[in-house]
Amino acid sequence: MTEALLETAGLADLEGPAAEGRAFTADELRRVVAARNPLAAASLADRARAAASGLEVTWPWTLRVRAPGLVIPPEDGTRVSHALPRGADGDSLDGIAATELEMLGALPADAPLGLALELVRSVAAARPDLPLRALTAGEVASLAAREGRSGEDVLRALRSAGLAALSWRTGCGGAAFDAELDIHRAAVACGYAVAVPVGYAKDGLAGFAAHAAAAAAIPGIASLVVLPATSETASPLAGTSGIEDWIACAVARLAVGRTARVSADWHVFGWKLGGTLLSAGADDVVAAQCARAWAPPTDDGPRPMSPDRVRAWILEARRSPSVRDGRFRAADLR
Repeated sequence: MTEALLETAGLADLEGPAAEGRAFTADELRRVVAARNPLAAASLADRARAAASGLEVTWPWTLRVRAPGLVIPPEDGTRVSHALPRGADGDSLDGIAATELEMLGALPADAPLGLALELVRSVAAARPDLPLRALTAGEVASLAAREGRSGEDVLRALRSAGLAALSWRTGCGGAAFDAELDIHRAAVACGYAVAVPVGYAKDGLAGFAAHAAAAAAIPGIASLVVLPATSETASPLAGTSGIEDWIACAVARLAVGRTARVSADWHVFGWKLGGTLLSAGADDVVAAQCARAWAPPTDDGPRPMSPDRVRAWILEARRSPSVRDGRFRAADLR
């Protein structure tokens, strides 16, 4: 059945390299995109995923923090975040089980480096035991341009302030991909845990293969993040289709082979589509949100992605969940 599927799609000669976990060339990735066959692409990617990580799916427990001065879009009841404690009277974030810290929101367009450093210091100090993920490669590039400094200089300053990993949001890894890629290369040199977002828009997979290959060629990256230009709430007329999402995820896996993870952000995809991407090459899930306590779910209430719920969804996909921290290191939370 699978052999016939790949033969029909004109991809049968790629089955062996996929099963070996060899990273595909840009030309091979373009062939997978051109075939426009999500089942064939996922079949190849699932072989490569098995060679890379077996049944293991890594996932962090993310403590999402809102800091003053950042541009944060409204979130619905399925998203859990916490205000940055202010002084002794603020609600401490201590005691909340988590494995990474995420600073939500975007810097103001004219923000100086000093503001970014102060925000990073403040959020990192709220939970110094957790690796902090914040800011995007695009924001770092903009800070460097405004300050007249190199991207590496800015990254080193942010790392000294407490930053462990760059973050992403929809829109990253798209039009400014080349400039962002330079920042990711510098981030590897500066000792960051680097997850490279590779973006795509509706009907925009043609350039995705080349971008995925370029990102995968950076030695030392931890993951490729498959990132549609719009979230699951976008209109079907404007957003990507599930078919495009499957092909993009498969191409990302085939691009890295066994050298890195492929991350699916379920805040962007939603948990239903996100769960299916575990059969299309993804082996890392960013979804689990952390809270002081969880209310019992109700039939008509919002259902936040709690760690227990995310673990259950990974198990339902017949995968083995393995908790990691923000630097992609194994973490032990029970």
